[in-house]
Amino acid sequence: SFIKLMKHLRKEQQLTEVLMNEVKLGVIFKRAKKETKKDEDLKAHLLTYDKTKLFEFFDKLMVFSLAVLQNGNLVSGYLNDLIKIWNINNGSLIRILKGHLGSVTSLAVLQNGNIASGSRDSTIKIWNSNDGSLIRTLYGHEGSVFSLVVLPNGNLASGSFDNTIKIWNTKYATLIRTLYGHEGSIFSLAVFSNGNLASASDDNTIKIWKTKDCPYE
Repeated sequence: SFIKLMKHLRKEQQLTEVLMNEVKLGVIFKRAKKETKKDEDLKAHLLTYDKTKLFEFFDKLMVFSLAVLQNGNLVSGYLNDLIKIWNINNGSLIRILKGHLGSVTSLAVLQNGNIASGSRDSTIKIWNSNDGSLIRTLYGHEGSVFSLVVLPNGNLASGSFDNTIKIWNTKYATLIRTLYGHEGSIFSLAVFSNGNLASASDDNTIKIWKTKDCPYE
């Protein structure tokens, strides 16, 4: 309904404002640190930390999500709707994936090696990890897709701003089941060794779900 849509949009706007305020506070904090007498100690700490890093991937935009491909390369999702694949050995950019209409807020690697991406455009997209082509788009959520996880049977679970978790068959692009129970957005998902699913929400709860009844591919 229109009222439900407006509530979702208002909540999305509030979340964006919180994120941007955190970024601003971080910048202010860093500036304040530089102006204190502990500046030399801070520099010494950063130099020590730098020695532990292999290298950094520098970019101009906020990075929301990461996943590691089966070949060891790194995938990153960005504020500006893009997905990038990086060579982990030398830090070079291999490929940019374009297709989402909102920030890429979650990533997962499927059992066949392909990439699943969730976005603030409410969709999940499946990409060929070899050539970067878009294979299919999964529709069904009514808000940002904040979390993705692959179940032991190969199905994909997604947690959303719309307070639901959905289980997908990615091979046939079909929605298997929607899990209801949270009263807030789902920001994180995890899978137990027995296949059960854990979900965390801004309703201040963690829920455990039985997924063995969800069909296998």
